[in-house]
Amino acid sequence: MIKQIILSLLVLIYFASCKNNSTDNKPADIDTTSNISPVKQLSIKIRKNPYNNELFKQRAEEYIKENKIDSAINDYELAKKLDTLDQDVYLRLADLYLLSSKSEKSKNQLEKCLKINPKNTKALINLARIYLYVDNYKKSNEYLIKAEKINDTNAEIYLLRGLAYQALKDTNKAIKNFQIAVEKNPDYYEPYNILGILYAAKNDTVAIEYYKNAIKLQPKNPQPHYNLALFLQNQGYEIRALNEYNHIITKIDTAYSDAYFNMGYVNMLYLKNYKKAISYFSKVINLQYTDVRAYYNRGYCYEKLKDYKNARIDYSTALKISRNYQLAIDGLNRLEKL
Repeated sequence: MIKQIILSLLVLIYFASCKNNSTDNKPADIDTTSNISPVKQLSIKIRKNPYNNELFKQRAEEYIKENKIDSAINDYELAKKLDTLDQDVYLRLADLYLLSSKSEKSKNQLEKCLKINPKNTKALINLARIYLYVDNYKKSNEYLIKAEKINDTNAEIYLLRGLAYQALKDTNKAIKNFQIAVEKNPDYYEPYNILGILYAAKNDTVAIEYYKNAIKLQPKNPQPHYNLALFLQNQGYEIRALNEYNHIITKIDTAYSDAYFNMGYVNMLYLKNYKKAISYFSKVINLQYTDVRAYYNRGYCYEKLKDYKNARIDYSTALKISRNYQLAIDGLNRLEKL
């Protein structure tokens, strides 16, 4: 989970134009009404002015929109050759190389950026992120300490430090740093969600407030809704959990299979509403036809309704997907004794 969080922090943002006083070295206006793509428009302008590094940066960003990361990297490398002191280019290349799973190249770009400006906080934090990603927590913290001395208001410093402590199983220190992160930046989604997860693991209802804060910041993100619903479910608030799951599938993502599965599970295990549970497990199967748990649970519901034919079909299907799935084996054995 921690590495997924680190990668999620690689938000593709647009850098400010480099500080250059030349009137010829500036971004180009893109004709959005033209049938010619922005990339082609910029390519034409680059042929006319091949020494304008801003044009290469601009075209790189258009390549990113088209998910052509290698082309974007190539353009940023060309821009770097035209202006070797442009710190933003090094930072952008570092992000793109890390996004391409080339952590060593990413690290090299950041180190070069720091040679230009040893106090570049973003470069320091990004190096800390890379070392965290490769599980070098000591080196990661060294860069975080440097960044903190320059700007102790940057919330990402404390998020990354919290992730390191979380990886080291030091939950108390992890929580402390995540809390500092939201104090520094009350609009920072990620630490709220993680704090919810950590408190949920403690069965502490404080988790609810952290999840609600995460939801306020990203209301269309199904993950904090799901996390909240799962916590409510585990705490015995099944109806509240169902309402939260229902919000996901009706307001956010109609194909969120985990929400359907848990709605089926709550109806099956707690509410004993087997018919409704079957409808939810069927939805899961439609979305994820190899979900062995959904077949077994639906089969169990059929069994409880004495529909042994369909129960046997689902248990058998579960075994076709996972040959040694013990619950399905037990289910068939139960049916054989009837």
